[in-house]
Amino acid sequence: MPDRAHKRLRPSANAVIAFCALLIALGGTAIAAGGSSQEVKADKKIAKKVLKQLAPTLAVKKANKATLATTATNANNATTAQNAAALDGLPAGNFTPSAKIIPYGFHLAYGGQQTIATVGPFTLTAKCIQDGTSPFGALHQDMAEILISTTQNGSVFDASDAKRGGPAATDFLNTDTPEDQRVWSLLSEGTDGASYASDVNADGAAQAPDGTTIEQIQDSSGAAVNLPGFPGCLFHGTLMVDS
Repeated sequence: MPDRAHKRLRPSANAVIAFCALLIALGGTAIAAGGSSQEVKADKKIAKKVLKQLAPTLAVKKANKATLATTATNANNATTAQNAAALDGLPAGNFTPSAKIIPYGFHLAYGGQQTIATVGPFTLTAKCIQDGTSPFGALHQDMAEILISTTQNGSVFDASDAKRGGPAATDFLNTDTPEDQRVWSLLSEGTDGASYASDVNADGAAQAPDGTTIEQIQDSSGAAVNLPGFPGCLFHGTLMVDS
């Protein structure tokens, strides 16, 4: 029968490093049997120094406890950790789930519009208007406008405009509420003028009968018209929702 080639198993780099470190440590032990205490201390010091230099090259894939690990039960730094009850010293419950935060930012040419977000029955829509009349009666205005709409009658909102509820059906935000009564925010500037404003609406929040809420996170929103290099409208901000 023909001879079969035998595979030579080569030790891994980590195994070689660990073996070398072990030899150094054992060398110190052997010297301890017949050497002076000073020699033993010197050998141990050398072994410790070599181990310290080699340690960063050792890869830890899985561990119960590790300072750095790809996967660990407990770890100071880990790609995946089974125990992560505290973040920056705070429990996970102190943080808002990312699914409830909606950031936005975009540019619209005049005549354009874009949905910012639809949450439950609510939709926020941005519009860019040139040389129009503002909902408050100002003529020849360039406007960056955000409107709120709902698919549930009896909703309420409080923003640049407001429907806070009352004895009449029209005191609520309904499916047929006119556009000029659904203004969430409005930046208005004389035609061809340039302007930017943060927190365009002093406040911004809405609630539907089914419990859905949406609100503008203040100090994190803004709008602009006719900025150099950006003819038309700019919108940016962050919303928080609960549905």
